[in-house]
Amino acid sequence: MSTNTYPLALDEQLRIAKLHEYDVLNTCNEPAFTRLTELVKLFFNVPMAAITFMDEHIQYLKSPQGFGELCMTEREVAICNHTVLSNNVFVIPDLTLDERFVDNPLVTEAPYLRFYAGAPILLNENDTTYRLGALCLFDTKPNNEFDEDKARLLVQFSKMAADALQLQKNQRSAKHANKMKSEFLANMSHEIRTPMNGIMGMVEMLDDTDLNAEQREYLDNIKISTEHLLAIINGILDLSKVESGKMTIDTIPMNLSVLCNEVVSLFAIKARQHGLTLNYHYTEALSPYVKGDPVRLKQVLANLVNNAIKFTREGGCVTINVAHAPHCDEDGYRSLRTKADKIIYDGMTVCIDITDTGVGIKPESLEAIFDAYNQADKSTHRLYGGTGLGLSVCKSLVNLMGGHIWANSVVGEGTTFKVLLPLASLAQAEYEEWQLTNTVSVEHISQYAGNILLVEDDNVNAMIAKKALRNSGHMVTHVTDGQKAIDEYSAHPQRFDVILMDHHMPIMDGIQATIKLHEIYDPKSLPPIIALTANAMDGEREKYLKAGMQDYCTKPFKKEQLNALVQYWLMHKQATKKPLGSETSESLL
Repeated sequence: MSTNTYPLALDEQLRIAKLHEYDVLNTCNEPAFTRLTELVKLFFNVPMAAITFMDEHIQYLKSPQGFGELCMTEREVAICNHTVLSNNVFVIPDLTLDERFVDNPLVTEAPYLRFYAGAPILLNENDTTYRLGALCLFDTKPNNEFDEDKARLLVQFSKMAADALQLQKNQRSAKHANKMKSEFLANMSHEIRTPMNGIMGMVEMLDDTDLNAEQREYLDNIKISTEHLLAIINGILDLSKVESGKMTIDTIPMNLSVLCNEVVSLFAIKARQHGLTLNYHYTEALSPYVKGDPVRLKQVLANLVNNAIKFTREGGCVTINVAHAPHCDEDGYRSLRTKADKIIYDGMTVCIDITDTGVGIKPESLEAIFDAYNQADKSTHRLYGGTGLGLSVCKSLVNLMGGHIWANSVVGEGTTFKVLLPLASLAQAEYEEWQLTNTVSVEHISQYAGNILLVEDDNVNAMIAKKALRNSGHMVTHVTDGQKAIDEYSAHPQRFDVILMDHHMPIMDGIQATIKLHEIYDPKSLPPIIALTANAMDGEREKYLKAGMQDYCTKPFKKEQLNALVQYWLMHKQATKKPLGSETSESLL
């Protein structure tokens, strides 16, 4: 038998389980509930109001009004125990005259309640009604004027509380689903990068061999396909970065004119191959010295120019125009659907147009072109290629930079993409001073050869790395997990000049091995440890540095990239006067 001194509903356990599902058994501030309790307090002219939910032991007062610091009570003193027993409003005009509450601490002690009216918060799911809590009115004076009309109104407000409850759950579910989707995309990108490194590395190794004309043609086609696949993977990764909030934007001095010229040079050959004219105009009055993120801006412009070339037939024209924001075409701004041009112009300094004479976009499809999961015209993408991720990433990047991007188009005539950005201008002297401070001058020196400890469990990736390193004159010792790396280094602590450490490995991963090495040896005596990883999300570098690594190289990597990174740390070691290759060794296969 129950030992409770208060009544329990027949579905009590189901009710509490549902409350846990809705995550309201707490005292967290809920803005929607706060607005509602403030409203009912004023509407019914009572000094106190609250939304209450109860578990087995506690009554939680959500967004209470007029209760001071009180936000929870013991379950047994909750008047709302009676409210959740039925679908009707529970009203007690004078609590001191009701034998059920005459000795209740909330009546006999502060806050000295006398009047109570509570409407159950009803939630219907799968043909089942749950009385999850109550919307309650309280007063320290009796109230005999709370009639049926007021009770019906209180029921309507309780329905608003139920709607807010459902909306909050849906929002949490949507956020969780979006987080899971972003993590899935990032994990898929990571999983694909490791075999991609093997494919691209083997292609590079094959390219170094003697091939006949037919084989060379096949190999070139494989290269094009792998580069296209890598672009898709990077697009997925960028999208997952944005959606998970891990994409960061820099604000550094840059030369906008030089950046735009680099984009034009990048696509000049491709435009000629397609039989297109690529025009570029930079307004002379616009200072090229601005602050922004040159890497992300170049990514946006490269994607837009690439699309323009891809969707324009032979004989057409692609034009890039860079001007002051106020000098952009007025008609283009109307597609932003803002209430006033001032909203658009405020803070915007640069307008970049990419115009083509291509196939154009249907008016009904313009809204969908920036949606990663809803391609505007699937037939067009099948004809010209592409995943549709690029424009979504562009929009996200432009938004992160504080700007706007939109498109105007006429089917059969062409499309113009407009990018508005708030890039703060700089004086030339300020830009040149920054350049001088941040540009490292590297004199021509001889290439250093060193002893490399390669820690990589994937045989194909190990083969590629060993080939690239040995061709550059390095000695390479290869082990397949973190524990073996520790054992090998412990056996020959003076031999190795650089350790290349994969992250995900059996027995002991790269981060664990690095931490262990720092525990065993003085970190100053260890050689530079470089992470070889398929993790390319923002924040990964910081994770590796925190573990004690000095740098990281993202898969898939080119042999030039790997060798340059190794060479940098060998130069760094030489600069600190540590002799290279203190102990010679035979390379292990």
